Amino acid sequence: MTELRRRKAVINCTVSPYIKDRIEELVEHGRFSTISDAVAIALLEMIHKHESEHQAVVEYLEKGG
Repeated sequence: MTELRRRKAVINCTVSPYIKDRIEELVEHGRFSTISDAVAIALLEMIHKHESEHQAVVEYLEKGG
């Protein structure tokens, strides 16, 4: 079963005090279990948004846009 666990990579980033405080509030209110989870979900949402926008442009161009 250990083989099936996903490994996580460690990254570091610097954010403004406002962002740090907001993320901490979200964790304290139970929206996310950890700051790491909050950041990972935010990054994943950004990636999905970027990929969706990119796909829309590709489809537009394929139709002769």
